[in-house]
Amino acid sequence: MAIYELEFNVDLFTHAMEKDIENQSWQTWLSLYPYMMTSQIEFISFETYKEKQITRTEKVSRKTAQEIEAEFKGLIGR
Repeated sequence: MAIYELEFNVDLFTHAMEKDIENQSWQTWLSLYPYMMTSQIEFISFETYKEKQITRTEKVSRKTAQEIEAEFKGLIGR
């Protein structure tokens, strides 16, 4: 498999995951909408809700393997 095919597959997979997250967010937001319309909960636009969902799910560590190992060793007392 050529590298460009692999990159295309990764891009396709990433796009599918983004669409899945957007669809899940939409379904959840729709279930909250009646409560927002009756002022039982504060109204929030779908775009704002979606951004909060995406931001919350994209917590990525920027630590190196050595930093993680050192932190772990500190926790177990080695």
